[in-house]
Amino acid sequence: MTPRRNRRLLALLPAALMGALLAASFGPAPAAHADGWVDGADEFPCLDDVTCLWIENCELDENQNPIYPNRNGSTSYPAGSYSYAGDKPTPTPTPTPTPNPGGGSGGGNGGSGSSGSGSSGSGSSGSGTSGSGSSGTGALAPSAGATEQVAAGAPSALGAPRLVVDGDTVTVSWVASPNAEIEQVTGYLIRFTGQAAIETDSTTFEHVFKGVEPGSYRAAVWAKNAAGESAGSPPSEPVVVGADPATVKGTVTVTGDVAPGATITVTGTGFAPRIEGYAVELHSDPVPLGAVDTDDKGGFTADVVVPANVPAGDHEVVVLFDGTEVSSSPVTVGGGTTPEAAAADVARTGGGSTPVPDHAGLLILAVLAAGGALSLAWHVLRGRRRPRERVAGHRVVPHVS
Repeated sequence: MTPRRNRRLLALLPAALMGALLAASFGPAPAAHADGWVDGADEFPCLDDVTCLWIENCELDENQNPIYPNRNGSTSYPAGSYSYAGDKPTPTPTPTPTPNPGGGSGGGNGGSGSSGSGSSGSGSSGSGTSGSGSSGTGALAPSAGATEQVAAGAPSALGAPRLVVDGDTVTVSWVASPNAEIEQVTGYLIRFTGQAAIETDSTTFEHVFKGVEPGSYRAAVWAKNAAGESAGSPPSEPVVVGADPATVKGTVTVTGDVAPGATITVTGTGFAPRIEGYAVELHSDPVPLGAVDTDDKGGFTADVVVPANVPAGDHEVVVLFDGTEVSSSPVTVGGGTTPEAAAADVARTGGGSTPVPDHAGLLILAVLAAGGALSLAWHVLRGRRRPRERVAGHRVVPHVS
């Protein structure tokens, strides 16, 4: 093999190496491991933010939202825009029907109704009926999505009534419509939590409930005329009868797998009975989990979802009333990223830096190989242009001994 052919073969080797590297770099990309994935920092769901590889077994639903294979990673997408493989769909809640004017609303036991004096007449009396339910508060107006049927010619709706508590007595008062005389209002209906509807005449604008048991209460009012009832007023602000719920220390327990995105069951006992508006939060950094109402015995049960971005470690499920902590239960969140691990990851990759894709190394090698090939080709061409050195001819004279 001549030296010229050797140089040609050597010149072709870097080019062949470069082609092989480029083919490997643009081949099928491997999938990121299904454990320890991180997603949500960009607009590419199911693409690991650290490795820039597709998360193993991650899929996109019909709305292009990610369905992660497990809970062994972390995502910063907002709740509701992702799910996990094997999760059960959330059932659609059943709407609450519009209250029947002749029946009591659900909730805790109500006290007996007593006669009430109005501004220019006396109100009707009535007896309360017991209701049952886990919330301890009654529905006083049509639920969201329900349409209240109002007859043609019925009076205009009233404003929300005002409730005043004095011991175990609650006074409900309201203001007549400016068009009451034109609309020929003949009376009013009062619905009070846990009570049957109370009817008054057209000149009575308050009603007194006595012997009301401890709990939260609301009221709403309707105007009547010969055509029928008006639409119900907005419910009043809730009032509390009995001890301040913030001073009644109950017990809260948590069951279920406490992991980011998981559903857990929070159960409370020993709280103030028939109280609405307890808040359930996850501490130390307060994260709202939901609101609950207590039943006749001061208990509640609620299924809540642990936010997907909650870091792993020790936390507390806290029950509050009007911002005051009433009870708490320690929990340990698993399956997420601990603050220590996150700090270590930042130290390893550099805070705020863009991850380097796995293909970048192959591309760098390809560029270096191409540079080597060009350099070698330059030297070969330069050698061809160099004039051959002429060898001075001389005659070899044999040695004669």
